Amino acid sequence: PNTGSSPIEFGWSVSLSGNIAVIGAPAGDRAYLFTQQGGNWTGTDLNAIDTVGSTYGRSVSIHGDYILIGASGFDFGPIFDRGR
Repeated sequence: PNTGSSPIEFGWSVSLSGNIAVIGAPAGDRAYLFTQQGGNWTGTDLNAIDTVGSTYGRSVSIHGDYILIGASGFDFGPIFDRGR
């Protein structure tokens, strides 16, 4: 993807399933979905709202019809902070 001059750590995390690839870029708080059709790969940005500084894309996984994207720097608030 075109990211200008900012390093985004594209490829930090990768998950493949058939003709689908999910690739994380946590320094840019981004994740991308790529699909292959006829030997060509096309990409889509999977950015979520309010991901700045969250390391969104640090981990990615495909499981069946689901795509999971980790954001280890995201704080859900005190209810979800138990055990820290």
